[in-house]
Amino acid sequence: MPTRTRALIIGFLTLATLAAYIGALRYGFVYDDPDQIVNNPAVHSWSRVPRYFTSDVWPHSTPDEVGNFYRPVFLLWLLLNYKIGSLNPTWYHLTTVALHLLATLLVYLLALRVTKDELVAAGGALLFGLHPVHLEAVAWISGGTEPLLAIFFIATFLAFLRSRDEMENQRRLRGPWLLASLGLYVLALLAKETAVVLPIIIFAYEWLFPQKRCEDSAIGLHERFWAALASCSLYLLLTAIYLIVRYLALNGLGHSLMPLQSSTIILTWPSIILFYVRLLVWPIGLSAFYDTPYVTSFSLRYVALPALIVAVIAIVLFLWSRRSSLIAFFSLWMLLPVLPLANLSVFKEGEIAHDRYLYLASIGFCVIVALAIKQISLESVKIFGQPAHQVLLFLVIAAFFGCATTYQSGFWASDETLSARGVAIAPNNFRAANNLGRGLAQKGNYDAAISIFRRVLEQRPDYSLTNFNLGYVYYRLERLSDAEHYLKKAIEINPKDPAAHRFLGYTLLEMGRLDQAVSALRQAITLAPNTPNVHYAIGTALEQKKDLKGALDEYRLELALNPNHRDASQAINQIQAATNSSVSERENH
Repeated sequence: MPTRTRALIIGFLTLATLAAYIGALRYGFVYDDPDQIVNNPAVHSWSRVPRYFTSDVWPHSTPDEVGNFYRPVFLLWLLLNYKIGSLNPTWYHLTTVALHLLATLLVYLLALRVTKDELVAAGGALLFGLHPVHLEAVAWISGGTEPLLAIFFIATFLAFLRSRDEMENQRRLRGPWLLASLGLYVLALLAKETAVVLPIIIFAYEWLFPQKRCEDSAIGLHERFWAALASCSLYLLLTAIYLIVRYLALNGLGHSLMPLQSSTIILTWPSIILFYVRLLVWPIGLSAFYDTPYVTSFSLRYVALPALIVAVIAIVLFLWSRRSSLIAFFSLWMLLPVLPLANLSVFKEGEIAHDRYLYLASIGFCVIVALAIKQISLESVKIFGQPAHQVLLFLVIAAFFGCATTYQSGFWASDETLSARGVAIAPNNFRAANNLGRGLAQKGNYDAAISIFRRVLEQRPDYSLTNFNLGYVYYRLERLSDAEHYLKKAIEINPKDPAAHRFLGYTLLEMGRLDQAVSALRQAITLAPNTPNVHYAIGTALEQKKDLKGALDEYRLELALNPNHRDASQAINQIQAATNSSVSERENH
């Protein structure tokens, strides 16, 4: 294809994708963004960078807390954004959309390199760029780890193919391109753990598309296997090193957050897999929250029927793959990135299914759709040298995806719209209801928030976050006895929640139970040493107990954490003035 025509294709891909997601530039920080970006000092200072490589992506305050997300490159990305754009949400959304645009162009290059078909490459990339299932990864800043991973993942594979070409065409050992590929693979691993499937993709490619020396009929399957294994051996070595580093950083390769029986996990798989298939094929009704319950016993609706549908799809893809190595390869690309999700116990309840988990897998799906359209052969005129009916079919699907993306993007504009959407789509998801109640409380609509929190607790009385939120609302309403009840319940369920201890301390302080208040506040400091205002609250309690020296020490600790704390500074001046006055009076007598 002429260079000018290819430039037009790339320009069209970029503009079409940008048009679908440009509305996200108006959105704010939502969902986990405030905790992960706004209120997270770890991504505000270069001095914190070494810790990125020795801890979970969420910095824990106590050594016995565990995490499953080892993503130093993503934290570096957030830090770089903060240094350039400070806490301007528009900047973060702009760079996240830019990541998706770059990932879309890389999908085009990947499909073009593997299929050697311009229409398949352009069509597959267009469908990928506009697919609504990517909203969570593009319209949500904290979801940016998905396109960040995809960029390094695809670039690693493309560099591998270039190194392979070097060895085949120039008959020499792989050089700079192999080193570049290995370096990019390290970045992919440190961006997100899903990258560990890349060596299997390289093995599959070498097996399905063997080098010329392995195409000879005299070469047996045994030799072909070892040739494919040799090609991915260095990537496997880097994977092993990564797993060791990850183990040391997280105190384990992964940690169970939900104690699920193996039978429950297996019985839940069919409904989750079918759910993901539905998202890829019909991406309507998207949300940050879904009703995806655990399946604890065999049933027709949640096990048998989904398993049958998934089996039929798998058989069709298998039979098609026997006729086409391209279908086989991109089917594996669609399957492998979701395999790490199989261990449902590493996810919190209500979090086992998310749109963003399909970001990398959707590449395989979109290219398969493009390959299917390419096989529709009819007599028609040509557009840019391609059959018009195929081009128009791509444009029709792309238009559907684009409109669905633009419409559903608006739900990510704020926490209120996101939570309301979650409750509408998943009325049984207690996390969505809890978030909606929290958003209403933050706007001062306490009555509506209390109603929602009580409904959640009727279903899940052991959900610590809703108990805390209800206690917090009652504290704000000065219903202190109710606040104490629910905050203590939250602590009983989750003793390591510093916020629950903190607001229990505030509540007890308002009730005049000073010793209990100091005890609760000191526990909050133990769990989260750098939380503002806690030392000031302890100082207030000690001052009421006439322990002026202890109060003075606490006020000074507060100022060390927050030099602009006027009340602490004023309290110190008052105590010092009172102390000086007392000393002066004693001297005069």
